[in-house]
Amino acid sequence: MSTFDIYKVVRDVVEEVLSEKNKKRGGNQTSNPESVYLTVEEAAKELNIKVSRMRTAIFRNEVPYVKIGSLVRVPRLDLHDHLKNALLLPKSSQE
Repeated sequence: MSTFDIYKVVRDVVEEVLSEKNKKRGGNQTSNPESVYLTVEEAAKELNIKVSRMRTAIFRNEVPYVKIGSLVRVPRLDLHDHLKNALLLPKSSQE
């Protein structure tokens, strides 16, 4: 079995586990599981931040993530929900 074959097997298993987790949470089913779970690089690009900053946020548990072995994925819906909850609105000057 070549390294490429091992990579494909690991990728398939990760996608299956993430899909099962999404089903248990009652999430929307999509035909492409990669659109539900983002890589660290994709999440950083979506938030328009550096990859190193995204990795730091994951390390500090500032954003939700899923870790399977050494693979880290960021659930897109959880990321956006987290950002909505963390949104700081300016205080009204009419208080």
